[in-house]
Amino acid sequence: MHTIELPAEIDQNHQIHLQLPETIKAGKAKVIVMVEDIVQTSKQSALADFLNKLPVKPENQGLSRDEIQQHIQHERQSWNK
Repeated sequence: MHTIELPAEIDQNHQIHLQLPETIKAGKAKVIVMVEDIVQTSKQSALADFLNKLPVKPENQGLSRDEIQQHIQHERQSWNK
């Protein structure tokens, strides 16, 4: 028995369609599916993660992390008015 690695896409019906090389003869085979873990985050937590990765005080003329968070808070407060 030998192993062949092929790229595959799982469709909306949870099916995979594979095209094997012609060198593979007809017969029985064992299929192992390895699926990458997908970490789903909310947009809010993704934004928080991004902001936490920003430097506290940038070296250039950009805004600091605190200044950006204050700006976002001010924008959010304006939505409720």
